[in-house]
Amino acid sequence: MGQRIPVTLGNIAPLSLTPFRPGRMALVCEGGGQRGIFTAGVLDEFMHAQFNPFHLYFGTSAGAQNLSAYLCNQPGYGRKVIMRYTTRREFFDPLRFVRGGNLIDLDWLVESTAARMPLQMDTAARLFDSGKSFY
Repeated sequence: MGQRIPVTLGNIAPLSLTPFRPGRMALVCEGGGQRGIFTAGVLDEFMHAQFNPFHLYFGTSAGAQNLSAYLCNQPGYGRKVIMRYTTRREFFDPLRFVRGGNLIDLDWLVESTAARMPLQMDTAARLFDSGKSFY
């Protein structure tokens, strides 16, 4: 049998890429496709309340999309992308998949939303110029 190693900050800290700094707070947004609508709603409420105590931002897949909208201060963006674009045949096409193609077309999603609903990148740039980090 293996040895049981308790999980403590002392055991984990040496494994981290950067040292732990008390007082820094991260916002982590998970992926999950259309389930990301929950995160989109939470971040919309954060924006309405002007709540942003975070120093680091981490997002994957739908979480990265929602986090981008949060950092650009665009309430409703994540919900609109999920409701208007991820429900369309151009994005999700089981028949295309059966014929040997991809089930979802992320390139179409990114191109379509960038053309019709561009993110306000200057808002995010000002946030990062203030010392915040996005991963």
